[in-house]
Amino acid sequence: MTVVSIARFAPLQGAELDKFIELAQGLADQAEKLLRLQLESNLEFARDALAGSAGFLEVRDVAGLADWQARFFQPQLQRSSETARQQYEVLLEAGQLFAEAFRNTAATASGQVRHNIDRLAEGAPTGFDAWFDVLRGGFEAQMAAFENFGKIGEQIKDVALAVQVAKPAASSRREAARKTA
Repeated sequence: MTVVSIARFAPLQGAELDKFIELAQGLADQAEKLLRLQLESNLEFARDALAGSAGFLEVRDVAGLADWQARFFQPQLQRSSETARQQYEVLLEAGQLFAEAFRNTAATASGQVRHNIDRLAEGAPTGFDAWFDVLRGGFEAQMAAFENFGKIGEQIKDVALAVQVAKPAASSRREAARKTA
C-alpha cells in the first residue's frame, strides 16, 4: 500500500486557497456595491421623505393631494423600483461568482475522480476492465447531466433577466396610457 503524505496535496491546497481568496474578494466587492447602493438610496429616500412631509403639510384640498402625490409619492415608487432592480443585478453578479467557483471546484473534483478511477483500474486484477468501463460511463453520464442542469439554470436566468427588462417598458406604457385618459 502506498503511503500518502500531505506534501502531495500541498500544491492542490495552494491552488484551492487562491481560488477561495479570489472568490472572497469578489464577494466582498459585491457586498460593498450593495452597501453603497443601499446607503445612497436611503439618503435620497430620507431627503425626499423630508421634502414630501413638508409638502404634505401644505395640502389643503384634493387637487393639492393629487399634486403632492405626483411630485413626491410617484417618484419615490419609481426610485424604489429602480433601486430594487439595481440590487437584483448586484445579487446576480454575486450568484455568477458562486456559480463560477462551483464550476471550477466541480471541474477539479471531476478531474480527480477520473484520475483516481484510472489509477485504480491500472492496479486492478485482470478481468475488472469491464467494471471500470461501467464505472467511467456512469460517472461521465452524471457529469453530462450536471452540465445540462447548469445549462438549464443559465437559460432560466436569461429568461428571468429578459422578463425583468421587459417589465419597466410595459409599466411606462401603462403610465402613459393613464396620463392620456
